[in-house]
Amino acid sequence: MDTWHEGWSDDSERARYALLIEQVEGIKRELRERARIVAAREQELTDMRADLARQLDGTGAGKRKAGDTSERERELAAAIAAAERREQEAAAELALAQAERERLDEREKRIHEVERELAQRRIALEQERAGVSGAAPPEPAEPPESDPPPPTPLPLPPDEPELEPAAAGAVVLDDTVEIPPPAARSRRR
Repeated sequence: MDTWHEGWSDDSERARYALLIEQVEGIKRELRERARIVAAREQELTDMRADLARQLDGTGAGKRKAGDTSERERELAAAIAAAERREQEAAAELALAQAERERLDEREKRIHEVERELAQRRIALEQERAGVSGAAPPEPAEPPESDPPPPTPLPLPPDEPELEPAAAGAVVLDDTVEIPPPAARSRRR
């Protein structure tokens, strides 16, 4: 698998992951189709064997003529050989389907490993970003089960009411308005 490189973004990783999932789904569809074909061939072979058994048991070899019997035996031998070939093909296809399934399982395992690695890197990146910006890391989606923090007290009103309008000391420059910061107020404690 590729390793993390500078310049890769979460979007490119998501695109790669989406492509891998799409490929896995395609392989699954192919495997289902091949398994269906193998099952149909196995059923066909079973039916042919049953037909041959009925023909051999139901005709009675004593009623046939010698020329008829040898011709019938050749036909049956050819049918049996064809059925055996189909059985071998079905067995080979079944083995191929099983091998593909194993590869698919291995690929899904690698996908899960990549997902796990991406999640670890995302967490590390979030922690790194939180450390660089000095901010606390984002809170988990589910808060821990504990008492909520106490409410924040409301600010106390100033001792003396403000009698001047806020814009009285403002200086006007061209199209902008500059407002001086408010004077420091004393607060009750």
